[in-house]
Amino acid sequence: MKYVLWLLMIFPFTGVSAQQNEPDTAKVNRMITTVRRIQHTDPQKANKLLNDILRISEARHYNPGLAAYHGFKATFYANRMQLDSAKLSNDRAMSYIKGDQSLAGKNQLAILYNTYGVIYHQKQQYDSATAMYLKVVTICNETGNHFQKVYTYSNLSVLYSFMSDTLKTERYARLAYGEAKKSGDTLATLRATLILLNHFVNYERYDSVPRYAQPALKMAEAKGDIRSKAKILHFMGGYYAENGKDNARAYSFYQDALKLFREIKSPYDEAIVRVNLGNIRLAENKYPEAIAYLREALQMENDLGLLQLKTETLKSLSTAEAKNGNTSGAYDLLTEYVLLHDSLSLKTNEEMVQTLETRYQLQNKEDTIALQQASIRQKNILNSILLGSALALILILFLLYRNYTARQKLQQQRITELETEKQLLATQFLLKGQEDERSRMAKDLHDGLGGMLSGVKLQLGAMKGNLVLTEENGVLFNNALNKLDESISEMRRVAHNMMPEALVRLGLEQALQDYCSSINPSGPLVINTGFYGLDQKMEAATAVTVYRIVQELVNNAVKHSGATEILVQVMRRNQSLNITVEDNGKGFDTAAWQQQNTSGFQSVQSRVDYLRGRMDMKSAPGQGTSIYIECADHG
Repeated sequence: MKYVLWLLMIFPFTGVSAQQNEPDTAKVNRMITTVRRIQHTDPQKANKLLNDILRISEARHYNPGLAAYHGFKATFYANRMQLDSAKLSNDRAMSYIKGDQSLAGKNQLAILYNTYGVIYHQKQQYDSATAMYLKVVTICNETGNHFQKVYTYSNLSVLYSFMSDTLKTERYARLAYGEAKKSGDTLATLRATLILLNHFVNYERYDSVPRYAQPALKMAEAKGDIRSKAKILHFMGGYYAENGKDNARAYSFYQDALKLFREIKSPYDEAIVRVNLGNIRLAENKYPEAIAYLREALQMENDLGLLQLKTETLKSLSTAEAKNGNTSGAYDLLTEYVLLHDSLSLKTNEEMVQTLETRYQLQNKEDTIALQQASIRQKNILNSILLGSALALILILFLLYRNYTARQKLQQQRITELETEKQLLATQFLLKGQEDERSRMAKDLHDGLGGMLSGVKLQLGAMKGNLVLTEENGVLFNNALNKLDESISEMRRVAHNMMPEALVRLGLEQALQDYCSSINPSGPLVINTGFYGLDQKMEAATAVTVYRIVQELVNNAVKHSGATEILVQVMRRNQSLNITVEDNGKGFDTAAWQQQNTSGFQSVQSRVDYLRGRMDMKSAPGQGTSIYIECADHG
């Protein structure tokens, strides 16, 4: 029994071109290259350099440095399976290099696409992951970046191994190895070698393992690369477990690998090693120890959402429990395995299910026969018949009751769904009515009241030249004209807020930009914006809803946060619409605020519900506020 997978490769920025007249930015570029080299061997030093990169880049407004910082953070989160945080950091990195057509900018873009691919890959969204990886290959073909292609080809090899496509798995592994040789980089060669080893072990081509593993181990030790060394030890364990059938040596290699993975805090790899250790003990008929390893692995897989690996663990654990005498538990585990296996579009092991089910049913029948024989010895035939009839009646009643309760639950679930749909429909009509009324009032104010006030102003202006007024009355007359001007301006501002002209004429992106630019343009408050994909056609109702959400969130931040800087991002890609509003203000207790159920919160939440999205709010006193909204793109 074997299950070995290679951890997906995420590689941070390779650096950006130095600027001779910008010594600070050149220093940032050198630090980026250093972090890339030492992030796995000296994480503490790498983290300190990252803080310096952020500090200098913010002071110099150096976008490539800021993109590099957030790209490294995305790598950090993805390696620890914190996928939502990884995507947020990657989104921020992407916003800093938007539109950069330089060679360095394209190389950074390739890295970010690779990170997106890894995030989708770990979420088992293989179609989206493949699309991202292929974008990286296209960019690298244009820039000649052999180094980055090593990592992308490696990830494609892993992806196709998940889908059991042997030919493509080996093809991309060989392509990665060829690109590593072209790059001439030792680290890239080491990574490509590990992908080949992964392929050899997964597809039982063990004779090639020592020839590649031994020089790779020397390279990893020379570079101080703990992660790669742990993987090589893992592969050697697989070699001895399957090819050499030396379980003692295999167990020793796996234990050494497990220690290193614990040291670098890599729970994904640690779970895989525990599965293999459990399989070793299972092969040695040490069932309690095998069960312990496999149970630990299963817990980690549940925590991390590793469904692909979980199928293998469930199968091995079912076998171990069955051989340890726990037939009922084994049957439950194997049933769970089959359901999960089917949900991932993999083949089911029907023969093993039937075997365990037969054994389970036989054991139940044997128990029933034993009870009946004991009863026959104690009672007469009549009592046995009466007992059997009573048991049958109870069973029938129980089945009828269970069927009734199941139908009741289904009906209640349907009622709940209909109530939810009803509430959503009511919200949609309410929001539409509000916007229609806003539009009507804005038009009436602008065209009706605005025209009347402008006419009054013209008439009073004409009268001023024909009237003979004392100096005091002249001042009062001029003050009245000024107040009339202010009233017209205020009326126009109110009409604009009700239905911005830019939203109707120029679209959502320009309307949002105009709104953010209009807020305190000369004051200490700075509003940074980032919009992506809003130039494409969008339904009017959706555009208005997004505008109102941003308007309410920014207005709350301006009025209540005391912030000096606000970030507004609206991004639209891959059938997804994301809204982010962050500030560096005083923050607040989100739990207490949500319990107050303010009108502003209700307004934002109802619009998020209208878009069928979800809102994530993070804040604490003194730590600013971050609000992230994600919903499906309604076109």
